[in-house]
Amino acid sequence: MDTNMLTSLLEKLATRLGVGVELLWGALIKQAYINCFIKTFTCMFVLVLSGIVLYILRKCYRYYKVKTKNGSNSVMDDDFICQLTIVVSVIIILFNTIYLCTTFSDVVISFSNPNYWALKQIIHR
Repeated sequence: MDTNMLTSLLEKLATRLGVGVELLWGALIKQAYINCFIKTFTCMFVLVLSGIVLYILRKCYRYYKVKTKNGSNSVMDDDFICQLTIVVSVIIILFNTIYLCTTFSDVVISFSNPNYWALKQIIHR
């Protein structure tokens, strides 16, 4: 993409919004930093929430393990609880890995090179 095409895209977007090109570009640069902080906060929130869920799963597994050792009649046996805990934990870890891998590049780009992030937003819109 050449600079003439980028300039025309910026001018079209600016006329639609009723603002100047300089104001629009400045707003997009500021939005890059805002995007970086929002995605970083979301990543931390997902990690903390996943840690809490994994902690609760571990506590539930230990509770059922102690309950079945004491001779209590449980509807679910110990193997099923262990398998269920492992499956849910793997799903949570897989979701976190995919989410963090797809978000990490956008965070780095929007923080280190906000001009590229703004350009990418204009091209994809």
